[in-house]
Amino acid sequence: MANHLKPVTASVIQQLQQASIETLMLTGDDLLTAISVARECHMVSKEAPLYFSNCFPPQWHSYSPSEQPPLSTDQLPPDSILAITGPVFRQQTKGPELDTILA
Repeated sequence: MANHLKPVTASVIQQLQQASIETLMLTGDDLLTAISVARECHMVSKEAPLYFSNCFPPQWHSYSPSEQPPLSTDQLPPDSILAITGPVFRQQTKGPELDTILA
């Protein structure tokens, strides 16, 4: 099974970015599939530091194997892209930590 972008997806994402509209992806896809799709449609740069977590409290793992994951959210590099699973999102939205994730 393959996930293919609609032909207009990348151009719509680009228009949103040019209008300074922040974009978020909510999907039922596997976390790594979602990251791949986000990069394919240029929602996130392939060079941007990207970290993902599938547990709570978040334990951040780097999408780039050459980087070591930081221990906590406040140690993430500036302009990091974060990808989290549904269960992590549900836990994060229960408390003030959501402000840290979306800041």
